[in-house]
Amino acid sequence: TNYTISMNKGWSAMAAFQHYWMPTFRTVLMGSYLSVDYDAAAKYWGGVRKAHEWRVGGMAIWSPVKNLDIGLEVIYTKVSNDLETVYADAVRRAGLKKNPDSFEARLRLQRNF
Repeated sequence: TNYTISMNKGWSAMAAFQHYWMPTFRTVLMGSYLSVDYDAAAKYWGGVRKAHEWRVGGMAIWSPVKNLDIGLEVIYTKVSNDLETVYADAVRRAGLKKNPDSFEARLRLQRNF
């Protein structure tokens, strides 16, 4: 049989900015972008031609004592899928979003030894 395997192409970029308001309190703003172009096999079996994801978020971290961080992180994510029409219709009929988005929140307790 004639099977071939090819690599999908993709790239991503991320940036973050951290600022110390006081020696014990800092905040972080961050964002990232991801782009993936799928090969012919993925297009055939999954219907996805291209996918893009971007995230924006922030963190607030308090360090009450040395080597202890307590923080809250919040991130918003948006995914855009370039689907073949037949798959996009199936996704819609199943009650799913073709281009989902989400919010994440995490409580961070970190102790360094």
